[in-house]
Amino acid sequence: EEWYAQEFERILKIPLIRALEIRGSQLVIHTDTIVILFRGFRYDIGRFLITIEMGSGAVYLENLTSTHPQRRCHPYAYTNDRFCWGALSDSIHEALKKREYAVAIVYILQAMQTAEGDAVHRVKEWKEVEA
Repeated sequence: EEWYAQEFERILKIPLIRALEIRGSQLVIHTDTIVILFRGFRYDIGRFLITIEMGSGAVYLENLTSTHPQRRCHPYAYTNDRFCWGALSDSIHEALKKREYAVAIVYILQAMQTAEGDAVHRVKEWKEVEA
């Protein structure tokens, strides 16, 4: 119990984290707006619920305020439970395996704000915002 309380305190100190809930075996994190900087432009991707299954380490994303014309979740999400974490994939899964949730969330947020790889062109489908 004490360990979880300390871990949750660390999570709440991470920039972009608005709130945290425990729903059974799920850790549910509410984010502020995720913005991706791409080729000098900023794109509002939306505010998210990040759900981590504490038993299995599975991560699910739900975009609460998508600015995409078809309300897609994220440029690197194929479905809510299939997200391409790119170069951070191993780091995220290793942190989750060790139950280092705050570390995993930092990596997850970093991946969610990064434009690189095969789907980089999709970022421009979201709403451009002022700096």
